[in-house]
Amino acid sequence: MLAGKPLGEIFHKPQLQFEAKVGVKKTTLDGIAKGDLDDSMDTDEKQPMRLRPSSYLVGQQLEDTLLAGEPIEISYPWRDGRIHDWIGAEALWKHALKQLLGNPRAATALVLVTVPHGLSKDESEKITQIFFERFNVPVFALLERPVLGLYASGSVNGLFIDIGYDSTDVVPVLETMPQYTAATHWRFGTRELSVYLASLLKSDSHLLAHEKLSALGEQEKFNALVEIAQELFNHPHSLSLLPEEDEKEKKKGEELDIAAALVSGQEQNLIDEKDAKENNPAASQGRFEVQWRGSTVSVGKIRQRFWEPLFNMNLLKGLKGVDEEQTRVSLPEAIVYTLDQCEIETRQQILNGLVLAGPLAGSKGFSQLLAPHIEPYLSKGDNNELQASASAIKVLKVPDYFADFKKRDDLNTFLGASIVAKITSADHSSFAITKADYNLRGPAVITVTPYLV
Repeated sequence: MLAGKPLGEIFHKPQLQFEAKVGVKKTTLDGIAKGDLDDSMDTDEKQPMRLRPSSYLVGQQLEDTLLAGEPIEISYPWRDGRIHDWIGAEALWKHALKQLLGNPRAATALVLVTVPHGLSKDESEKITQIFFERFNVPVFALLERPVLGLYASGSVNGLFIDIGYDSTDVVPVLETMPQYTAATHWRFGTRELSVYLASLLKSDSHLLAHEKLSALGEQEKFNALVEIAQELFNHPHSLSLLPEEDEKEKKKGEELDIAAALVSGQEQNLIDEKDAKENNPAASQGRFEVQWRGSTVSVGKIRQRFWEPLFNMNLLKGLKGVDEEQTRVSLPEAIVYTLDQCEIETRQQILNGLVLAGPLAGSKGFSQLLAPHIEPYLSKGDNNELQASASAIKVLKVPDYFADFKKRDDLNTFLGASIVAKITSADHSSFAITKADYNLRGPAVITVTPYLV
């Protein structure tokens, strides 16, 4: 019991979410290039224009300006798991705090921001400085994603595997301490998986017969298939790593789970949704419908092969849209390399707590598929009783008692931040602001939610 609240209190999924992209009007950029004076400053203090957080359009303001047809340069402050545009990042955080959350500095607010592994001391200090000096928040904390993912799964030891949009991190954690010297970071993510899936979708005749696709040229059609593949990753429940026969067997034993729906009073909506799926001809044929460019398109079972490059990077060779120069490391190779950097007596313990983060965490069958693919790599180790083996692999999931997060392991770092917010907030109103770099329309999304404690 803390702050008058039971530790088992229900946690809720994110209330607010927006794409972490920013835009600057071309007129502003032209003015900066020409050295025009900044009209927002007093006459006797005017200086040449420069980019400020206020120069950026964010959220609905950006969307409205785009719809109006005004020339705008779009950019993404987060790339490859890091901040590359600090002014743009500040504009995004400002939008979250001031517009979406109603300026929490007026209250005693604890603001939590999650960060990926390997953040430098200078980067941590710069983020902290922005929130204290620019936003004037009274209490602030930086939380590391690997630790939060394990918290949400009920562990403090394990291996955190974060497959994002354009990068992947594999981070071992022991007693809540990330082992950074053993961590692996490489340039591979759902961006490359989307290109591979698009190459498979070229054989889906039903999909290609859609009127908006059939009218496109070859390159335009492939680009459209990449967009559709990206949209599928925004619906991880549509994806499965299980072989078709295993998937059928799994569905036989599935029952309507209304625990989360009962919590939120949406049980009838869930039942109606289930009935609609059963009456949907596309669903009955194993197809999945997504929205693309204002239309509904139906994708066949071939989408279930999206995961193949995770275990065989050679499948990406020759595909347009995949950087030939980037390091290609399969997931088992990355895991084993990371394990080899850890003390040998800790490896079994680390393998006993694998946590998958990112959109793939919401797909089915990861644990069943990983063990047979990683076993050949583990068997190459020294013949030592302490050597990790595939039998030690255990993939952790979010516990069922977090009803709102059941089967939503892709939100585990957000749940971990929420748990910390509840436990540490005491007399504060908590705001969990999490960053997750797996939005397929851009490298990152910002997810925020207020927790009034």
